[in-house]
Amino acid sequence: MTLLVLAILTPLVPIVTVALFSRSGGAGRLVWYLDFVTAASVITIFYVIGTWVFVSYYLRYAVAITFLIVSFVRFLVIRHQSLVPSRHTASRTTLLVRIAAAVITLWLAVLVYAGHAPPAGTLDLSFPLRDGSYCIIQGGRNFVTNPFHNFVDSEHAVDIVKINRAGNRADGISPRDRSAYHIYDEPVYSPHDGIVVTVVDTIEDNVPPRANAISPLGNHVIVAFDNVRVIVAHLRKGSTVVDVGQPVKRDDLIGRVGNSGYSNEPHLHVQVLRDGGADGDGGVGSTGNVVPVPIRFDGRYVAINDIVRR
Repeated sequence: MTLLVLAILTPLVPIVTVALFSRSGGAGRLVWYLDFVTAASVITIFYVIGTWVFVSYYLRYAVAITFLIVSFVRFLVIRHQSLVPSRHTASRTTLLVRIAAAVITLWLAVLVYAGHAPPAGTLDLSFPLRDGSYCIIQGGRNFVTNPFHNFVDSEHAVDIVKINRAGNRADGISPRDRSAYHIYDEPVYSPHDGIVVTVVDTIEDNVPPRANAISPLGNHVIVAFDNVRVIVAHLRKGSTVVDVGQPVKRDDLIGRVGNSGYSNEPHLHVQVLRDGGADGDGGVGSTGNVVPVPIRFDGRYVAINDIVRR
């Protein structure tokens, strides 16, 4: 149900915003400028962090272009109207509401872009997937771009899906068939050289949109080097091809994408922790003292809605 709501709201809110903005300007030029800031901020927020891959990743371009065209046309209309005296003036309450809306939405839009700025101390990994276009559906440095991971141990984790030529990550909005998701059963490769310290391979894959809160990481592999642990999670049951104690190199096959653990639909979860937990694993549910590490893939810092083409 949550996925369906997000799939509806992502295009609906920007479209409604454009429609309302197209009628703005009747109370004067100042109100129009404030409405423009609010509308542009809302469009920016949804453009950057909206779950467009539930319908089509590329739909966001159509919404943005439509807004720019509407803004240009409305600006010409308002500019012409300003030459003619108007009897309509905005009340103080109207101005205060417009100012508050503009400030709040602009602040959120700034946070959206700040969430895409590379933080200090990033660790460079190889992208763990091949052959296709992949979208980061959760990732970034703050609570706006990475809300579901913005807590202890998972602050800089990323979630990855695969999209088709139409920009959708599945055949449909929220299919129950795991194989309908383009990333399901994709080969997963080691993001770094190291030693395999954990392999979990016996947890059943969930039927979307159900999730397993008891075993959050699901089937997963942890590769350790120095004092760092790289966690690759939500793998398919029975798909891992490495053992504990085995050395691996970057790009060695380690398993396949599944839908195990706290996962509503097939995707790949990657996170990095510095200093292992008390249980030796770290990660979600760890009780040890760990520090989440921000990630670069092949030299590039990625955040929500960034596309990686392989």
